[in-house]
Amino acid sequence: MSHAAISFAEQLAQENENNFELIFCTDMLNLAEFIGLAPAYIKTLPKVIYFHENQLTYPDNNSTQRDLRYAFTNFISALAADEVWFNSAWHLNEFHIALQHWLLRMPDQQPKQAINNIFNKAKVQSPGIADDCFNTTINSGHNKPLTILWAARWEQDKNPQCFFDALKILKDKGIAFRLNIIGSSSRIVPDSFDRAKQEFSQQIDHWGFAETREQYLDILRTSDLVISTALHEFFGIAILEAVACGCIPLLPNRLAYPETLSLVKARHAECFYEDSATELAEKIITLNSKILDAEWRQHCLASAQQSARRYHWQKRADEMDENLNTLVHRFSA
Repeated sequence: MSHAAISFAEQLAQENENNFELIFCTDMLNLAEFIGLAPAYIKTLPKVIYFHENQLTYPDNNSTQRDLRYAFTNFISALAADEVWFNSAWHLNEFHIALQHWLLRMPDQQPKQAINNIFNKAKVQSPGIADDCFNTTINSGHNKPLTILWAARWEQDKNPQCFFDALKILKDKGIAFRLNIIGSSSRIVPDSFDRAKQEFSQQIDHWGFAETREQYLDILRTSDLVISTALHEFFGIAILEAVACGCIPLLPNRLAYPETLSLVKARHAECFYEDSATELAEKIITLNSKILDAEWRQHCLASAQQSARRYHWQKRADEMDENLNTLVHRFSA
């Protein structure tokens, strides 16, 4: 975020051609700085910034006080863009509220109208999931121990302790289950993962990062229930991929989940819970029983996969392309 504008501007200065039609960047670029440093023809191009996260509400586990320079970079970049895209309506609304509260802390010249300018040009453009996620058939049978999937980064903002606490309750109650624990890890992995690997060693089928796409999808397809305990999720691609592969979702009743899986929320409220490990464990036990009912399982999976198909990449790419083409034509006119 500190040097991207310089690097990209230098690269463009070395380009022999200037037949670009549009600037498309993410929130990690200081768009205003880039426009100021880049060749002159760049300034007249339409500009779209995509917020897949933001620096005001993204969890910061590494410091006691958030570095607001990066939040200001997001703010200035959004002002400089012609369209501001968010990956979910929940993310758009959360950033809008956080930005209002943050700017009120300024001692003078609070740019309130600037906030309105940003959100007057804001749109929701969700990312997509690939074709290889989707099962051609829905498995209506279930005659084995429940296989539970964790598919998230191994970091504190995904709240792994709540997940493992719920599993401990299941184990103490004598509930049979299997585990697939996948996801990428950073240099600092929460201690709860090491403890869980020992405590649930007899239940683990897979532990750690899936090295290939094929292995990743196979793990998803052999799982019954995908669970999130996230404290932060602006969209949730891994959950939707798991659902597309045939997993029943069990998710917090907050963040972007009620939006991305709205059909499941409307038809199967038991697939959502209210944060505590105790309630999560109770919901797992409830769904473990319901999954034995082939009709319920098939109906729930149909609703889940119908939700996931709204995010098929072909559909999402077509909508994004159409939006970008309209913007380019408007500027050309």
